[in-house]
Amino acid sequence: MGAVMTGGSLLSTKVPPQIAAYKNAARVYNYVIEPLLWGMRRAVSECAQAMPGMTALDVCGGTGAQAFLFSQSGALAVAADMSPHMLCKARGRAHENLKFVLASADRLPFESGIFDLVSMSLALHEIPEKLRLSFTGEMQRVARPGGRIVIMDYALPLKASLAALPCRSACWLAERAAGGAHYRNYRDWMARDALRGFAARAGLNGQFHVYYGGAMNVLVAQPGGS
Repeated sequence: MGAVMTGGSLLSTKVPPQIAAYKNAARVYNYVIEPLLWGMRRAVSECAQAMPGMTALDVCGGTGAQAFLFSQSGALAVAADMSPHMLCKARGRAHENLKFVLASADRLPFESGIFDLVSMSLALHEIPEKLRLSFTGEMQRVARPGGRIVIMDYALPLKASLAALPCRSACWLAERAAGGAHYRNYRDWMARDALRGFAARAGLNGQFHVYYGGAMNVLVAQPGGS
């Protein structure tokens, strides 16, 4: 397993400028963003069905909220993220079953097939397609055969729905405000049928759980697309 780093060693770690940019977001993430995501965090936990004795990895785990919920279910949970500032904020979620690892999602420092559950939330829409495929490839590699891959991200409703409008509008405003490459990648994600389209391109076959009128989906699949 990759190094579980202390606050001092985390903040002394040199990271690319695009990752260092999360320093400001980390200061407010638990107070501004996480309260808005709490309902979806619970939904991911329900879909993932983490249980005592299971091993769980949350990739791009940010401040550790999702991994913390897995650990509360009795699973041995790891939150992996490339932002040292995000992980420093995650330390406030201390739990005996929870560890934090500084790692890039396209080079996870774990052996193959060691996690019963591997999750990722609201990360794929932020990055280019090549990285999306690399991230999910690594998720499948570290998941055990017969394990679960759980991905939560933006989706397109299968049919027109007023119920989806508030969530879709809020998400668009947030992504537009982020601007730059972040917004370009979001537009590409939505233009390619969002999570359902990506799952097909990545060979991730599974069940989609629909929330907010279809504006958010949670995909539960197995490694290798089985």
